[in-house]
Amino acid sequence: MQCAFGFSLSVFLLLPKYLAVNLGAGAFDIGLVATMFNLAALLCFPLVGQRIDHAGRVRLVTVGAALMTVGALGYVAVDRVGPLAAVLRAVHGIAWVTTFSAGTALAAELAPPERLAQVVGLYGTANVAMNAIAPAIAEPIADRFGYRWVFVIAAAAGLASLLLGRRIREPPRHQDGASADLWTLLRRPPMPALAAVAAVTGTSFGVMFTYSGPFALARGSQRISGFFVAFTIGALLVRLVLGRFIDRIGKHRMTMVSLALYAMVVAATATLTPARLGGLGFAFGFAHGFFFPSFVGLLIERCERSARGKTLAIINGATSAGALAVIPLGLLAERVGYPSVFIIAGVATLAALGLLMRAVPR
Repeated sequence: MQCAFGFSLSVFLLLPKYLAVNLGAGAFDIGLVATMFNLAALLCFPLVGQRIDHAGRVRLVTVGAALMTVGALGYVAVDRVGPLAAVLRAVHGIAWVTTFSAGTALAAELAPPERLAQVVGLYGTANVAMNAIAPAIAEPIADRFGYRWVFVIAAAAGLASLLLGRRIREPPRHQDGASADLWTLLRRPPMPALAAVAAVTGTSFGVMFTYSGPFALARGSQRISGFFVAFTIGALLVRLVLGRFIDRIGKHRMTMVSLALYAMVVAATATLTPARLGGLGFAFGFAHGFFFPSFVGLLIERCERSARGKTLAIINGATSAGALAVIPLGLLAERVGYPSVFIIAGVATLAALGLLMRAVPR
């Protein structure tokens, strides 16, 4: 189910290229449309967070898949950078925060405690793998037949996700008593620090996935799908081959090390050239492949079991909030160039590492 959903969502990794090449959008317009995804996810996460530990998680998964199907098909009618493009991208954001939060909570519920990070990483892999497969399939189709066919294919994948989701049977959930409400959890240490770190990494992730493509095109690249393919190879190498070492070495240690690597790769993207696009994509995928399951595992270990869904929704909401910085950073890129954007995001990620080390003791 997550593979099909991830394929539909990952087709839109090509959206910055579509907006820039086909619709003539600049960096600010690209950032504005892209950020509607995260703005909608941020506004939606309180509702998802309140429902995720009470309503059926499978039900939420299928609701998200239905929204993704509608949001993908709607792009067939987009012929300019305007309200329709922004609203449909917002629908994608609601679909993502709903499906991914509920699906991750379900995966964590099924995971043996000693393999929590590995299981969460494997669930994420079903989504990450599509970051390579979807653009690699969609970009040649778009070049030959046009983007409308690509959007139809994305809608078909969303529908497949919906139909597969309806076949999932949710196991009984274990409860350890009534959990605190969403806002109480958000104020409880070390959640504010963890949410701040998630926000900063959301900014860095948004910068890498929104602006590395247009930056590469400006530097002479003809295609950008190689970045996403290399990213996925790096992430899958960690998740499928090295993932078991996260629980063995320790989630705290791996979170710190991977976040430091995250910061270095983002800052290094300021030196991007067409020849370096694949290498930077691989390095970023390698860092993200370690960071996501380590960080989520560390987070889940420090909350009661009955509040896992709310906690994951908070972190997804914080990630979306951080990604909103893509808008002002896009304006900055138009004025002083793309390299400054990657340097700022890299330095901010390094500062988040210092915050995490102080707020979450080993």
